[in-house]
Amino acid sequence: MPETIAERVRKVMALTFNVAPDSIADTAQQSDVAGWDSIGHANLVFGLEEEFEVHLSDDVMPTLRSFPVIVAHFQQQLS
Repeated sequence: MPETIAERVRKVMALTFNVAPDSIADTAQQSDVAGWDSIGHANLVFGLEEEFEVHLSDDVMPTLRSFPVIVAHFQQQLS
């Protein structure tokens, strides 16, 4: 069974921030995840672009500050 968008986002976040995927709560925000600073955010954006084979615009990047917002963004874009 293919991975859901949420599973894929959680995987990218776990790899980016070097944490276990199950440590990323469904409600996780930038302040909840160690290492999610400005550089971490840039690395997360690059990882998401690679995972979903998209380019995120400069307008979208700063809005992706929580797990649910990121998941919702890709659900909308990929549906």
